[in-house]
Amino acid sequence: MNNRRSFQLMILTLTLTSACASVPRADGGGLTEEARIPVTDFRVGDCFDDPEALEIEDVAGLPCNVPHDNEVYAIFDHDGTDQSWPGVDALDEYSYLSCVDRFTDYVGADYIDSRLEVSFLSPLEAGWIDGDREIVCFVFDLELAKLTESMRNSGE
Repeated sequence: MNNRRSFQLMILTLTLTSACASVPRADGGGLTEEARIPVTDFRVGDCFDDPEALEIEDVAGLPCNVPHDNEVYAIFDHDGTDQSWPGVDALDEYSYLSCVDRFTDYVGADYIDSRLEVSFLSPLEAGWIDGDREIVCFVFDLELAKLTESMRNSGE
């Protein structure tokens, strides 16, 4: 796997119960103010700062016009028919390659030419066994600079 950044997050599971408080969103779905976003409530276009831990239940979500570390650009289920745990390495490779495949449609630039890097959230073994197959792809600046706007159709 060709990752330009060793930062990869693994979520506890995407089958966690959502927080009781709702996330403040505009009619179009974007965040209207800073809020904790449970990983089960991620939407494409959500912007967030790096979490402090590798196993997370929620993140600090921000409107995309506020400096932030990451932006969600794809959410999908692993399409494997085998129900057994594939292992961390196989799941990481599948997630990374699948996220790279979805990059251009969101950002509007080829991944290889972009200043952005790809990472993802994926289920741990316990979540997989419980039926969680959701993978969340996100981008961040290769130089780790804060993003100051949405990367959707940015061509960057």
